[in-house]
Amino acid sequence: MKKKAIIIILSTLTAWLSVFVVDYVRVLSEQSPIFCIETQECHYTGLGYAFDQYPHPITGKTEFVMYLFGKMAWNNVTN
Repeated sequence: MKKKAIIIILSTLTAWLSVFVVDYVRVLSEQSPIFCIETQECHYTGLGYAFDQYPHPITGKTEFVMYLFGKMAWNNVTN
């Protein structure tokens, strides 16, 4: 029973991490995340994580802000 619960928890964690990595790599390559829902313009929400994507006004490159569990974790926004 205990071993089965550990396997289920590890499988769920592995699936979540895989989904997060796929979305993160897509955002890094200036594409929209696949496993997120666009809740507002330029704001994508996933399960426990979110991204804000904005085009830079001068260069046109897409910049992002990443949130993990509601807290800002990483961004590549330039001034």
